[in-house]
Amino acid sequence: MLKIGNVDDIDLEGVKEHRKAVFPAGVAVLRAVMKVLGVDTISYSDGALREGVMYDMLGRFASEDVRDRSVLALIKRYSGDKKQAKQVVKTSRHLFEQVKEKLALTNDDCDLLRRAAFLHEIGLAISHSSYHKHSAYLLEYSDIPGFSQVDQKRMAQLMLNHRRKLKADMLEQTCTIGGNQLVYLCLLLRLAVLAHHSRSDHELPELQLQAMDDHCWQITVADSSEHYAFLLPDLHTEIEQFAKWGVTLSVVEG
Repeated sequence: MLKIGNVDDIDLEGVKEHRKAVFPAGVAVLRAVMKVLGVDTISYSDGALREGVMYDMLGRFASEDVRDRSVLALIKRYSGDKKQAKQVVKTSRHLFEQVKEKLALTNDDCDLLRRAAFLHEIGLAISHSSYHKHSAYLLEYSDIPGFSQVDQKRMAQLMLNHRRKLKADMLEQTCTIGGNQLVYLCLLLRLAVLAHHSRSDHELPELQLQAMDDHCWQITVADSSEHYAFLLPDLHTEIEQFAKWGVTLSVVEG
């Protein structure tokens, strides 16, 4: 290329006309990388985006979803509490199964909720204060293999709304990103996280969730043991929060 002298005169096999202007810069960067890393030779791969998409799809069909590997990698990277995460996942799935038909939720919604439940505490690696906001930031802006930008925005929205006070203006934003389904998933995750707030090893009392319609939910706590005496008052505080998003929540002690 030094002998060629001018990008307009580049006549190398495989270098297209519109690539000539940037080709020397690419070669210079690659040469510098090889020099810094001590790489003597490199091999060419003709794989491109389309092959990556096909590989990802085949993995999903074979129950080897790269997204699940990414979730496990994130938990490990940010030293997440796997035990607590698994408890929240289990309870969120239990609640989801009880209302999925009434709320027209899909298997994809279930997967999104499960992955968000696994990752809801990764923000603790940054700070305990407002950790849900840190979790949201990490999930929205990290490079996470297998997840589209839309997927990451949806998970980030779940993070933002799984604890503390719900804001009425966040309802519109959540609907814009993921429709009513994402709104329901946020509320389900809130209930699951709240149920394990004490991080206790004791068995969780049986929770029965019923959706009479899209805007009227009832949760029944079938056990009022001392280990979860806190749960009923905590659930009652959620009544006001749910109302901000247009859902009437009633709490019943079974």
